[in-house]
Amino acid sequence: MKIKSAILFAGLSALVALSPLSAKADLIVNGGFETGDFTGWNLQHEAFPFAVGSAPEFPVHSGEFAAQIAGFSFDPNVMTQVIAGTVAGLTYTLTFWFEQSNALPNGLVVTWNGTPLVSESNSVHAYQQYSFNVLANGSDTLKFTAYNNPSFAYLDDVSLNIAAVPEPSTWIMMILGFAGLGYLAHRRRGTVQFRTA
Repeated sequence: MKIKSAILFAGLSALVALSPLSAKADLIVNGGFETGDFTGWNLQHEAFPFAVGSAPEFPVHSGEFAAQIAGFSFDPNVMTQVIAGTVAGLTYTLTFWFEQSNALPNGLVVTWNGTPLVSESNSVHAYQQYSFNVLANGSDTLKFTAYNNPSFAYLDDVSLNIAAVPEPSTWIMMILGFAGLGYLAHRRRGTVQFRTA
């Protein structure tokens, strides 16, 4: 009976201890621009006016709003966000949706702490998802640089979440499985006999 109680206690303890791991808090502030403005973003260089708009004037990937970021090839728009809450050494998944309207020249450069993730030019496409695993240093900066002469580029649904953390239920099942194997091994210990030749 003591072993069953110990297994139950271990399972419940694991559930309580690991439950915060299931939270998938997005670390990007206003990644969908749903505030209707650029709250959380630093507009570093504005060659052409930045704007947040809604359909039908703006193509929107999801929600009500999207951001227009378009400068000129000789003078691109630049916006950044310093990410609060990352943990140095952990890997995060960065995703965003980007659209380049049908005009050339155009370009997009996205960097994470100065390291290029995307560098594309003269690519015309509707909203396309970009996804990257990035390593945090605890003081991280995400930077978008874009231009489109003479049309526009749009950004929506920017998110940053911790990458591939097992759910608590996975941990609990593993712990209970190992506890069960340990219990079976303990019960069979008295019945197993080894023969020597």
